Amino acid sequence: MSGQLQSNVSEGHASSRQSKGFAAVERSVPERPSEGRLGLRVSWAISVRELRLASRRKLVRTLFIFSLIPLLVFALVIIANMAAEASFGANLGWDPVHSFLKVQAFPVLLLSMALGAPLVAEDRNQDVLFLYATRRVRPFDYAWGKYLGVALPCVLLLGLPSLVMAALRWGVLSGVDALDSAEVSALALLVSALIGLGYAGVALAASVFTHRSRWALILSLGCFFGPEILRSAMRISWPMGPMSAGQSVIEAFFAGGATEQAIAGGAMLLVLGALGLLSCSWRVAKEMIP
Repeated sequence: MSGQLQSNVSEGHASSRQSKGFAAVERSVPERPSEGRLGLRVSWAISVRELRLASRRKLVRTLFIFSLIPLLVFALVIIANMAAEASFGANLGWDPVHSFLKVQAFPVLLLSMALGAPLVAEDRNQDVLFLYATRRVRPFDYAWGKYLGVALPCVLLLGLPSLVMAALRWGVLSGVDALDSAEVSALALLVSALIGLGYAGVALAASVFTHRSRWALILSLGCFFGPEILRSAMRISWPMGPMSAGQSVIEAFFAGGATEQAIAGGAMLLVLGALGLLSCSWRVAKEMIP
């Protein structure tokens, strides 16, 4: 009887130690990331990969260098303005940030087309969408990664040089204080974000509906310039496409343009960005089959 009791006690201790061991192992194993966090990691990995591939293309490198020319030109003009003011007391009387954003928006537009045209079209042409499905990549995570691969360079290439312009404006122009420079910088970043997101959505949507990069590039050209040609022919002042939408936002924030048109332009850019993202997710969901 006592032997049986001792045996039961020892088995109880053993099972207790075993359960504690399993609990320790469970605590030592890192928790699996949530589905949302995992999706963000996947999207970021896709966007980084696309940026690396884009940096190897001659067209993208050429457009990137071309987009830096306005920054150098405007920096020289600001320095010339400073020299003229110091020597002759003359001031050119223009806002470099406003003018720079208007000029820089066009190179950013070209870069968005060069980045966005091959993104989905090449994957569809090479029939590699199923590979993402075999790795359990969700269509929205795929679309978000592709979208970031276009939007981030556009926003940065428009926003960072604008901050440099705002800093030069504060450092060399008289009558500009730190508070004014901070306000201009914040507005420049907001405008850069709106334009970059809208342009990226248009370029990505053009890549979704074709299997060839060159056709995607032609389609994106039509989406960018077609509404502007129609707007000019109809002599409409309100924005009808991404280009006029971006210009209306710039004019409202930096040159006292019409507020109603700026609101319409900003809303259009956000809608275009969302439509590009959602159309990509919708399209690849039909083909991303393991």
